[in-house]
Amino acid sequence: MPVRALLSLLVVAFSTCSALAQSFPSRPIKVLVPSVAGSSPDIRARQIAAKLADAFGQPVVVENRPGANGLIAAREAARAPADGHTLFLALINNAVADLLTTETCCRLNQELIPVSRFSMTPLLFVVNPSVPARTLAEFLDQAKAKNLEVDRLYEG
Repeated sequence: MPVRALLSLLVVAFSTCSALAQSFPSRPIKVLVPSVAGSSPDIRARQIAAKLADAFGQPVVVENRPGANGLIAAREAARAPADGHTLFLALINNAVADLLTTETCCRLNQELIPVSRFSMTPLLFVVNPSVPARTLAEFLDQAKAKNLEVDRLYEG
């Protein structure tokens, strides 16, 4: 009898686990986009949202939160419950802001954890030909030699 009871308990436990795993998402999913409606990131987010809605059987709503170089949307995402129902479309602005500011509310890989990469955009660092730096490292070394702070370079 104890073996039969133990087997019954295991069957109930495993069936409950699979039922819990199937309950996500339990409500609509929100995708926060740190740019204006109609922009390239917005259009791409809406394309992805449609596919996610089909896959999950739940609405996926794209909400635009432009401003503050992406920090408005990032802050909202960081404050959302960590239940997977709020997604954030991080842009290069957010990665650069992590390097150039002391804002600690919504750093990528810390308060916001990457789930997937679905597009890539090249990034160029361009300087006036009169600047003697030929690499980013040289440019930063020269800025440090002139006692310039990275944050001040970013604001200018």
